[in-house]
Amino acid sequence: MARKVGVYTRISRDDEGESLGVARQQQDCQRLADLRSWQVVKTYEDNDVSAFKRNVVRGEFELMLRDLRAGLLDAIVSYDLDRLARQPRDLERLIEIFDERPSLEFATVTNDINLGSPDGRTMARIMVAFANKSSHDASRRIKRKHLELAQQGKDSGGPAPYGWRKDDRTKVDPVAAEAIREAQREILAGVRIGTIRTRWQQQGLGNPRAGTKRMAHHHVEQGP
Repeated sequence: MARKVGVYTRISRDDEGESLGVARQQQDCQRLADLRSWQVVKTYEDNDVSAFKRNVVRGEFELMLRDLRAGLLDAIVSYDLDRLARQPRDLERLIEIFDERPSLEFATVTNDINLGSPDGRTMARIMVAFANKSSHDASRRIKRKHLELAQQGKDSGGPAPYGWRKDDRTKVDPVAAEAIREAQREILAGVRIGTIRTRWQQQGLGNPRAGTKRMAHHHVEQGP
């Protein structure tokens, strides 16, 4: 019987919201599963979601862990280990499940790592540590550049934050501004941010890029 496999795909940024990067990953992972005669039963896709930022919850990653622990999958395939984890704590959560289910397998398109063996786990920990450092270094450089631009009164580029017009980042979007003011009033009245966030998601508010899942709380608290 073919092993039941879950494919995990992730891209940190997808400014266009077209999911092209995760689609390529899925195709490559599918080919690897086919070569091993594994049956892909589910794809877990976290598009436009960071694995480095500690305050980001990856919904599909969490679902994948639950399915692994529940015995719904026999293996996981990902394009590379850093698509799956860039924080050591996330890797340790995965290793814990492999402890509970020693028959599980893990494969990547770039190289295989045996998460069931001490040597494989050591290598995985080293790789995730380097991936974490790479993300940290990049974040530090970007923040410094943005600070420099802000001090010079220059636009840092990128999509317009929610609350500002997409065609002119210097002008307030009146519809978004009213939504932000209403949210601020609700927060002062004691409404939880999570409640407001859920309503915004249902109404399609708070996200300047169609097709993505990002929504920053600071837009609610410090908007125009």
